[in-house]
Amino acid sequence: MPSRLRPLVFPILCVALALLACAAVYRPGLATGYFFDDAANLPVLGEFGRVDNGTTLVRYLTAGRADPTGRPLSLLSFLLDANYWPAAPYPFKRTNLLLHLLNGALLFALLNHLGRLHGLQTERSRWAAVFGASAWLLHPLFVSTVLYIVQREAMLPTCFVLAGLHLWLSGRRRMLAGERSGPLFLLAAFGLCTLLAALSKPNGILLPLLALIIDATLPIGDVARYEARRYVRWRNALAMPLAVAVVAGVLWVLLKSIGHGPATARSFTIVQRVITEPAILLDYLKLLFLADSHYGSLFHDQYQAATDLFHPWYTLPTCIACAAACALAWRWRRRFPIPVAALLFFFAGHLLESSSLALELYFEHRNYLPAMLLFWPIGAWLAGRSHRAGALVLGAALLLGEAILTSQTVSLWREPLARARVWAEEAPGSARAQAYATQLEDEAGEHAAAAARLGTALERFPLEPQIAFTAIDIACRRHMLTEATYEAAAHALRHAKHDPGALLTYWIEGKIVARPCTGLGLDGIERLLEATAANPVVAAIPGRMQDIAHLRGEIALARDDPAAALSWFNAALDLQVSPGVALEQAAALGRSGHPAEGQRHLDHYDTLQAPAARPGEGMKWLHETILARQGYWRNEMAALRQTLATDAAARQGRRP
Repeated sequence: MPSRLRPLVFPILCVALALLACAAVYRPGLATGYFFDDAANLPVLGEFGRVDNGTTLVRYLTAGRADPTGRPLSLLSFLLDANYWPAAPYPFKRTNLLLHLLNGALLFALLNHLGRLHGLQTERSRWAAVFGASAWLLHPLFVSTVLYIVQREAMLPTCFVLAGLHLWLSGRRRMLAGERSGPLFLLAAFGLCTLLAALSKPNGILLPLLALIIDATLPIGDVARYEARRYVRWRNALAMPLAVAVVAGVLWVLLKSIGHGPATARSFTIVQRVITEPAILLDYLKLLFLADSHYGSLFHDQYQAATDLFHPWYTLPTCIACAAACALAWRWRRRFPIPVAALLFFFAGHLLESSSLALELYFEHRNYLPAMLLFWPIGAWLAGRSHRAGALVLGAALLLGEAILTSQTVSLWREPLARARVWAEEAPGSARAQAYATQLEDEAGEHAAAAARLGTALERFPLEPQIAFTAIDIACRRHMLTEATYEAAAHALRHAKHDPGALLTYWIEGKIVARPCTGLGLDGIERLLEATAANPVVAAIPGRMQDIAHLRGEIALARDDPAAALSWFNAALDLQVSPGVALEQAAALGRSGHPAEGQRHLDHYDTLQAPAARPGEGMKWLHETILARQGYWRNEMAALRQTLATDAAARQGRRP
């Protein structure tokens, strides 16, 4: 082996060992099933049939609705695992793990490159990169990112951001060396990779800003002044506009929201969200540096938004702390470049998801990209110790501890009941966590524990629909549904401070179809819907009111009252005109033995004007344009009309 390669062998072997250890600790978790949002997002794989030709592929890739981008590259990545629905979860989780390992390898190469640019000796740079990448790779906080399938939408843009940072550094080196190819690398980094990252998830658009932050801590070195100026001009021309646009966009959303009430479907205003996030960012840092083997819950509704800068008391201090940390870091970026790069990278990585967008307040997977540099300064410090053996032992012990904690977290994810209980204990203020644990305890036959937990939850969360639904479910299983339980649920739905969302539809539809509880008949379900419709938060959301009208139509069908069902379906369609909704409702009428009413429903749809999507709506507009050009809805309508007409004629022929 050439002597110049020998120093590389041991660090690379250590990185390989970290990758193998990561694969080993995550492997048992690949046997876990789907979780929550998986069921809401992955079924799009089967929305237009098996994705096995160009026509269905285009429909599928443009069907995303998570945000205006539609995240088509994340959707495309799911086709690596299945092109139909339902599908087994194992392949999806396996791909998530492979992507996590790839990101870890890319991070090692990036940190090693950055270390050399910061003037670290070659050996120190490699060992700092080994520790920094391995600590990130093995961190237990990211179990919920790797094993939660839809969080590939957090992992894939990270991969493109890492690729973009590598291309940027290569272009930077070439430009400072006077090579002509440098600008092409910068264009690929800030153009192509930013586009690919953003089409995986919008926070990928942060790539230019993250590169600028790292660049602000890097020394230019001993190069010609002309080459340095040329590089800065190209860098600013390609990266600065996007970075400024992102920062300006976040500030514009914040300023525009001042004086307005709560954001749509949220219980807090945008301003309240912004002043709440600094405390959450500090909590993220605590979890990243003080790892907890039992952390990684999917429930975070216990985090309440601050009402103002003084309530709760720590709101203003945490805002000042985060602002001061960023300001001091920027001032000391030349004196302490590596810690500053890690800290500013963390805060900048949270710019979209932890600022003025009307998202839920807290999710640990949001740290997947921002935390990538956080452990690198520790690695650089360890690698610079004079007692190398002691530093090596300490670093190995820290990584081993992380691996053990991650293994314990993965094991917890494999045990649904134990997992639910731990999450409920960690978040006593989370109504979702308490409802989830109560349901699993009751299903496992631990009725006393479930009853005790439910009683406490009903007292603490009297206006939480999920707790109310859980109380009805358990009472139904035991044939003990009382008027008090029912009225408590109606009260919660009528006065809830937030939109019950898709939970309402899933729960009500399940009760209409299964009707497992004699104490909760169709009349009772309809009264719950009336209570929900009377909630001003719900009444302000046309889509939720459409859901309620649709559900009342389903109740009418269950009563074999086609006239009432048709009336409710028409009313639902009037609220938000949609060909997909019209087809679903007409088909439901036909399946229930009322094809003539199904035809009349389609006739009613023909009298309405569906609002055309605008180009500014992004992927929604593109999706509708493609479906229109393919004649998809026209063909589906024609096919359903023919089926309904045939069924109606057959029923007419059977009449005496």
